[in-house]
Amino acid sequence: GLQPSQDRTYAVLVVDDDRKNIDVIAAFLPAASYAVTRATGGKEAIALAQQLLPDVVLLDLMMPEVSGFDVVDALHGDATTAGIPIIVVTAKEITAMDRAAFNKHADEYVPAGRKAEFDRVRFLDEVRRALRPT
Repeated sequence: GLQPSQDRTYAVLVVDDDRKNIDVIAAFLPAASYAVTRATGGKEAIALAQQLLPDVVLLDLMMPEVSGFDVVDALHGDATTAGIPIIVVTAKEITAMDRAAFNKHADEYVPAGRKAEFDRVRFLDEVRRALRPT
């Protein structure tokens, strides 16, 4: 079936420099199926991903110091984390150049629009799709 099996809890790393955004995203993920770890910066996100090896990373792009792009590059450049699907959740307008930067890593991408208009059903579909073994 396409539903994550009920006896499995997926580890999700949510990365955003705004804690409120992390709370919004975490609230969309049913606690029984998803264990959320929070990272509020790119450097922390990379360290946590290497340590936890989460099932999926939900990533904001626009962060000070270490950006979401840096996180994508770091995770894909490391054999231990290269296989982790990354879903980009951002309020930033994604340019064609941005998209090309992701596509070379074949990442899922959620055009979240303004986070306030988040479509929860579609978001969970994206997360499930990323978790499905290829």
